[in-house]
Amino acid sequence: MSYPALLSSLNRTVKGDQDDWRTVMGTLVRQSFNGSGKLVSANQLVRDLRSVGWGGRRQEVLRAYKVMLQVLKMSVLRTSQERADLDSFNRPPPAGWKKAERSNTDRWVSHAVVVVTYSGDLTQSPLLRLWGSNTKRLPSVFGALSDIRMAYDQGLEDTDYEGENVVTYEYAGVRHLVKTVTSRRAPRTRKPKR
Repeated sequence: MSYPALLSSLNRTVKGDQDDWRTVMGTLVRQSFNGSGKLVSANQLVRDLRSVGWGGRRQEVLRAYKVMLQVLKMSVLRTSQERADLDSFNRPPPAGWKKAERSNTDRWVSHAVVVVTYSGDLTQSPLLRLWGSNTKRLPSVFGALSDIRMAYDQGLEDTDYEGENVVTYEYAGVRHLVKTVTSRRAPRTRKPKR
């Protein structure tokens, strides 16, 4: 039942611009799909987003929903996407969404799948890109999605992705890079000869 909790948490999430629904919509649809096995309908999603003050233009949300239906048929990019226990945009993800890895630095790398179409063409399969955000502290799910959205938008300006339209973002878990400390033994001292 994480979809209702996740949706409810949007009431307490500060919205930045009129297109912010794209930041959260993919995650909501995936959690609806994973949670009860009963995917929320397009019209219900529009109503739900509006009920918590996050609705976009109806036609745009419906178009994005159709793309997400295609995405749900594709392989997930990270196994955490298959989980159904993400229940807040305002808190860090639950333990099952986190993966610890040994590293030479202490960092958190949050991941999201960026769902993209070209020139709004719904006849072609969407393109999925796994994108990351590198932070010193573990952000909330929405904080991570916002960072990834900003980084991806800047990446679009720096590269030639002509005709590319971002449909939505889907939270895909986080890696905790844990600095490994190698223990150094003190050098052995020889006893002086007598």
